[in-house]
Amino acid sequence: MVSLAGERFVAIRRSIDELTRKECLMLDSLSQPLRIRQIADVHGISVNTVKHHLKNAYLKLGVDTRQRAVESYRARMKPPVASAAAVSAERASL
Repeated sequence: MVSLAGERFVAIRRSIDELTRKECLMLDSLSQPLRIRQIADVHGISVNTVKHHLKNAYLKLGVDTRQRAVESYRARMKPPVASAAAVSAERASL
């Protein structure tokens, strides 16, 4: 028999692949030297809302510190895609 807590854990683990837009915004803000209150002010949300988004992001990233969250988030970010014009210019310079 699986408890409700166990079912909730499984549901959270299934959603690990996707960070929400708000979670990404909070993780971007963490990389700056801002306190939680300052992040809340910048985004026009409450401190508790910032903490909620960060708690969910930490769970999805499997981290427990600010530094590890930022490192993990940066490692998971996709590299920027070069435009066709930039690729053509680079090839022309070779």
